[in-house]
Amino acid sequence: MNSSGQSKKIEKLFKTLLDNPENANIPDDSPQKTNQEIQNLLSDIQRSIFSVPLLKDILNSLKHLILIVTPQGEIIFFNREIESYFNEKGVLIEEGKTPCQALGCIMSDVYEQGEKVCHETCGIIKRLRKEGQCTGEFTLNPKVGKIIQWSISSTRIPIVGSDYYMLSIKDISQQKFLETFENIFFHDLKNSTGNLQELTKSLSTFSHEDKVKAEKLIQRIASKLHDEILSQEQLFNVNFGKVHVNIQEIDSLSFLKEAAETYSSLYGIQSNVQISSLSQSHLLYSDKTLLSRILANMIKNSADHRSSEDETIRLGCQKEDKNIVFWVNDSNYIPPQIQKNIFIKQHSSKNKTRGWGTYSIKILSEKYLGGRVSFESNESNGTTFLVSIPIKR
Repeated sequence: MNSSGQSKKIEKLFKTLLDNPENANIPDDSPQKTNQEIQNLLSDIQRSIFSVPLLKDILNSLKHLILIVTPQGEIIFFNREIESYFNEKGVLIEEGKTPCQALGCIMSDVYEQGEKVCHETCGIIKRLRKEGQCTGEFTLNPKVGKIIQWSISSTRIPIVGSDYYMLSIKDISQQKFLETFENIFFHDLKNSTGNLQELTKSLSTFSHEDKVKAEKLIQRIASKLHDEILSQEQLFNVNFGKVHVNIQEIDSLSFLKEAAETYSSLYGIQSNVQISSLSQSHLLYSDKTLLSRILANMIKNSADHRSSEDETIRLGCQKEDKNIVFWVNDSNYIPPQIQKNIFIKQHSSKNKTRGWGTYSIKILSEKYLGGRVSFESNESNGTTFLVSIPIKR
């Protein structure tokens, strides 16, 4: 049968199915087909609807990011706006993948008990199937690049017994960054300046010995306040791509000792920090300022998550192939449900307005220093964060 005749057969079958989708019979003059062949034909008919030129032109004219997905969440249509959006991120968008798979989310191919773990995109699809619509904010964590936050609204499109979904997407990553950045910045400033204010109010009542202690404490709070401002400034620059890398010669062990002394004093944990005797001294060429910020966040992260103030934090460095690995260990165990989100911006087990420490460790190490970040966590050895930095950038 020629293509014109086959098209008429499909058109006739399509009309029959549209008139009575539940109990449609195959026309008498159709060739015998298996159920699978019929299902394939139906699928072709359903998908072909989104190839209608007028519909494509309408969707391509929209300035919104538009995806149309199957009941399984696979992309079958994307408009020009979202194609450009993906291209800017160095991603080739393809039909047949979920949005999460297309962006390379670190959870998109992870399975638990036979089910995909991808907690965000699969959450969208589950809500679509259950409610027939989905409106909300979702986070995707690509293997490469920055965390992405989407605001999504959806429309159900019923076609020949199946539900397809049009997703209208807005990237709200910068908006959410600024909101949380402001919350954290002002929160930390108020805490530090509040402590300074209370101390200075009471100074006149202190004995000489207490005044000496108070002066040291004031110096530490002032140093911490200055460090916090520098940290937030750097985080702001990282998010907007304004970080400049300045390569210097660094001795790994000397640098580790200096960082340990500086930041353990800053965070008031001097007596609880140990440097591993297995640590090695090697030269590397990297940005000392950025590497210091990475170590500061690693130490602070461990200090914040100690189960008790007496707990020891261990630091170390060693050469592995063409890299220097810096690590920080504490006895705190991270449960699996938190491990999945550990490098997601704004995720924190402590406070919904926190969660920037591990995120900035990842971005500074991988995007600007060409390194890799990982962690290990189990109940017997606690948690170790590792940063592998190339000896030569």
